[in-house]
Amino acid sequence: PRREPADPLGMTVSAVHPRILRELELRGGVEVMFVDAASAAWDAGVREGDILLVVNRETVNDVDAYRKALTRLPRGSVVSALVSREGELLFVALRSK
Repeated sequence: PRREPADPLGMTVSAVHPRILRELELRGGVEVMFVDAASAAWDAGVREGDILLVVNRETVNDVDAYRKALTRLPRGSVVSALVSREGELLFVALRSK
């Protein structure tokens, strides 16, 4: 069954398990649990299991910080995100709805 994304970028996120944060030597972030294949996040290359660290120059240490960062995004703007994927860091750019 299709799951509805929880945010305007087309993703559902959750807290990252502390063990994973230790293993990857990260101070915080949110784990991407679901990406809608018809979303800007999918088109930008964000995938389930990625850890979002920064959204539009705002550090995302937890789910609350992520949601606050989303509320500050102007509709239709280009959004940059720093992502940790399998221990590697990469930047992605996507357009908010």
